[in-house]
Amino acid sequence: MAWRYQKRFSVLPGVRLKVRKGGFTATAGGRGAWYTFGLGRSRPAIGLPGSGISCAATLPAAGSASAGARGRPRLMFFWMLALAAIALAVWHWHR
Repeated sequence: MAWRYQKRFSVLPGVRLKVRKGGFTATAGGRGAWYTFGLGRSRPAIGLPGSGISCAATLPAAGSASAGARGRPRLMFFWMLALAAIALAVWHWHR
């Protein structure tokens, strides 16, 4: 049986830190859009608050992108933009 440990806490408003056995990650942002970095990679993400729908892209560490990984950030950027447009439309409709 493997033991795991992680502790999350807020450093500043909008900035959270997660400490675990393998290292730590920091997340900046809030409801709807956030950016996580640490452990040799970064991860931008957007979502529709309260819906459970989100989209995130893991970006590889500098200098380690393979040929297949180079195209993925563009595709994820497209989906993140599409989700942002939907979120804006829903927000505008509910106003």
